[in-house]
Amino acid sequence: MKYLFSLILFLSSSLLYAGVLSTEELDKLTDLLSDQYSVLVKKSISEKPDDSGRFIYVTFTIEGFSQGNNHQQYLAVYISELKKLAEPPFSEYGEPKYRLVGFRNICNSPLLGYKAGSLVTTKGEVTGVCAPLKTGRAQEKVFTYRVGRFGVY
Repeated sequence: MKYLFSLILFLSSSLLYAGVLSTEELDKLTDLLSDQYSVLVKKSISEKPDDSGRFIYVTFTIEGFSQGNNHQQYLAVYISELKKLAEPPFSEYGEPKYRLVGFRNICNSPLLGYKAGSLVTTKGEVTGVCAPLKTGRAQEKVFTYRVGRFGVY
């Protein structure tokens, strides 16, 4: 019975994130961004491919830096790349690999949180909205980044 419960718990946690991008790719980035206490919030992961299908935009949250009650929200951009034949016609083949183009911290204020589903991609730019976590003096903030083949600016 104990093993059945463990198996059910493992399967349900692995199904929290089922996107195009493998969990290993996002885990590598999370390990670089976090300290020894912080953890990736699996239910905060959101993927959005652009219209061309080249870029994948991922938003996620890491919480608990320095054992505190805090969080940071990030936007990461990946590009899919395929292997190419060495001789003409240089056609692509195989399974796509995803390369990290860049990442940015979004919603820097502790009073703001990323508004899920607000990510819009147009002509090499990505735009999103940070909404107030509580009603009060904080106002919505719009962030915009330019995305190129080698970075997020």
